Amino acid sequence: MKNTNQIPWKATPMWDARIASIQWVIGDINGKISNAIQYLDVQKNELLEDRMKLEQIAIACFVSKNDCMHNFGGLIYTTGDVNARGHDNHTALTMATNMNEVRLVELLLARPEILVNAEDYSRLTAICHAARNGNIETTKLLLAHPEININYQAWGLWTPLTRAMSKSNEIVKLLLADPRTDLWAYGQWEKLLDYYSDDSEMKALIEAKMRE
Repeated sequence: MKNTNQIPWKATPMWDARIASIQWVIGDINGKISNAIQYLDVQKNELLEDRMKLEQIAIACFVSKNDCMHNFGGLIYTTGDVNARGHDNHTALTMATNMNEVRLVELLLARPEILVNAEDYSRLTAICHAARNGNIETTKLLLAHPEININYQAWGLWTPLTRAMSKSNEIVKLLLADPRTDLWAYGQWEKLLDYYSDDSEMKALIEAKMRE
C-alpha cells in the first residue's frame, strides 16, 4: 500500500550547495588520483630508462676486449652500482681509463653518482691512469667533469701532470692550459722544468703558466 504520508523531496538552495560541494570534493579527489597516476608513470619511465642506461654500461663491460672489464659488467648489472669495487679495489672507471676504454669512460662519466676521483689499491685515480698511460681522449673526457681533481697527488708526490711528462706532451699541454692546474702544488713546476730542460717549446709553456 502506498504511503500517502511521505513528503516528496524538493530541491532547495541549501541542498544545491551541499551537492555542489560534494561534487567539488569528488572532482578534487579524481584530480589528485589522476596526478598521482601520472607521477607514478613518469617515475616508472625514469626508472626503466635509468635501468637501460645501467645495462648499456654493463654490456659495454661484457663486450670489452679487456678481460679485466668483464667482471665489472656483472657487478654493475646485479648491484646497479657504477662505483662497485672489483679486482685490486678498482672501480669500473679507474679500470676503464687504465685500459683506455673511451666509450665506456664516456658512459660512466654520464652517471650523476659516479665517483670521478675514486682511488684504486695503489691510490691512483682515473685521471692518474689516463695521464700516465698517455690516453688523450679519456683525459679530455675526465677534464670535462666538473668534480675532477686535476691536482690529485698519489704516492711519491706525483700528480696527473707530472705522470704525463714521459708519455704525452699533448696531455701535458692540456693540463697546463686548464685554469684549475696548480703548478705550485707538490713541486710540479720543478719536476716539469727539470724534465723539459732541453725542450724550449714546453719550457716556455711551463714558464708562462708560472707567471699566471
